[in-house]
Amino acid sequence: MTLERALAKYPNAPAIERARALAYRADLAIRLDRTELARASLDEIGALDLDDDERAGLAGELDHVEVLLR
Repeated sequence: MTLERALAKYPNAPAIERARALAYRADLAIRLDRTELARASLDEIGALDLDDDERAGLAGELDHVEVLLR
């Protein structure tokens, strides 16, 4: 998966960029019936050092993923 390679290749990318990529990976994982990967992606986002504005900016994407996981 190209997204997996990009995440591995750029571990020091800005946290917000990693968070967006992980949110996209979570969405794709759900669509591919890989819920464990989706949950792991959300956990990785939760561990990132994001400020309140960045977290607020991601809220819609994360809410979307959470709805799909239900």
